[in-house]
Order: sequence, then structure tokens, then C-alpha cells
Amino acid sequence: MNSKHLNMPPRVSRFLSRNWLARIEDIQRLDQSLKFMLHDPLKQHCWAAGIEKRQLTILTDSGVWATQLRYQQQQILKGINTDLGLNLNKLRIRISSRHSAPPKPLSKRHLSKKSAAYITQGAQSITDQALREALLRLAKKAR
Repeated sequence: MNSKHLNMPPRVSRFLSRNWLARIEDIQRLDQSLKFMLHDPLKQHCWAAGIEKRQLTILTDSGVWATQLRYQQQQILKGINTDLGLNLNKLRIRISSRHSAPPKPLSKRHLSKKSAAYITQGAQSITDQALREALLRLAKKAR
């Protein structure tokens, strides 16, 4: 087991015992096997977390994905047992926001001159002064 294979810097691995390195490698194998069985986009939202007492724990970042995993739990257990030669009999699913993918940056949107004209026209008929002024300020931001 070397740190390059485990995707960690060499200086980090020297602080971990051989037992920890072996456990990390086992979890990576579990995760690869799990992801092989799952379809997109489910596999991007699930991670194998470990095995304890013949129970596989899977983390996911949303209740929606947890539900999908529950529907597939028998196929997942059968596939991992076959793939890795294990004898797992239970699946434990946990939701963890720590594994959430970072949000995608919002694209900058620009107001067209045509849209600004519609907003200006609509603002003229609004009696609420604060709302009318806000709409007119928005319309001025058109490019």
C-alpha cells in the first residue's frame, strides 16, 4: 500500500498506521464497487463508508438519493457480495451534507434592452411608488 495508490500525499500516509491504510484501501474498493453498480447521477451522490457486522454503510447527500438507494438495496448487497466476495446482509443509509458537491456558480444574466423597455412600461402603471422605483432602477441596468 502506498500513498500514491490511495490518492494522498506521502507525508500524510507516514502518520497513519498500516491498519488505517488497509482500512482506507478497503473503503476505496467498496466505493469503486458501489459506483460501478449505480447509474448516473446517483453514483455522484453516494459514498461507501464502511462495513460493520455484515452491514454496509452508504453515505448520501440528500433524502432523494437515499430513497433511490433503498429501492436498490438488495441489488447493491448482491452485487457487492459477488464483486468483493463478501457476505453482507444489511444496508445502512445515512444522509450527510459533508459530502455535498459544491454548488455550481450561477451564470451572470444580463437584462436586454427589450426586457428593460417592458419593465419600464409596466412600472409606469404601478401605483406603489417604492415598487415602481425599484422596477425603474432594474430597467436602467439593461445593456
